[in-house]
Amino acid sequence: MLEKRQHERFDVENMAGAILMISEVSILDLSLGGVSIETNKKLEMGREYTLVIEQPDKTISVTGRVVWSLLKTFITAEDGSSLPVYQAGLRFKDILTDEAFAILPFISANKDEIEKRLRGLRFTINSDNPTFLKSTFKYKVKQISLGGMRVQVNHELKRDDSYPMEISLGQELFKITGRITSCRKQGPKRYDVGLAFSELTDEDQAKLADFISSM
Repeated sequence: MLEKRQHERFDVENMAGAILMISEVSILDLSLGGVSIETNKKLEMGREYTLVIEQPDKTISVTGRVVWSLLKTFITAEDGSSLPVYQAGLRFKDILTDEAFAILPFISANKDEIEKRLRGLRFTINSDNPTFLKSTFKYKVKQISLGGMRVQVNHELKRDDSYPMEISLGQELFKITGRITSCRKQGPKRYDVGLAFSELTDEDQAKLADFISSM
């Protein structure tokens, strides 16, 4: 069912922003050179993501590029819907850094099995530490209103998912949460996305109203 639009939208030019994508993942195996993970989000080949491992005394953050990705299976959610399960491999970008070397004690504390590969040793990991993938990608704003925006992105977004977002309103950086209301493919790596603003404070709404009235 299409959602009824409550606010008038205005066409805009030369306006852009960024979407922060955060996905919880499970580590399958890990080495100083890369990681294999399992997630319910499809990862884009060649895109950079940051692996974040939260520990009681330290958070590890390492950036890697997706070198392989596949749909492994489907599972049944609590509401009866079918959810995809993906597996993917990331090759770390900068391995000679303090953050990368912080992986070594994590591997030592959580390794289960050791596998020899051409690029070195890789360890199967058994850990309960919260682990996430983060990625930021840009978008172009096509229309804006007090209730949401229509934007153009190069990545498919799932309807009803919500993301932290940033947008430049004049000289001010505006931080919001956007819920995806529609996503239509327009061409290769080009999607037309509708989103609704959520969790706006009264101050945020006032700033947005002032910006739109000044257009």
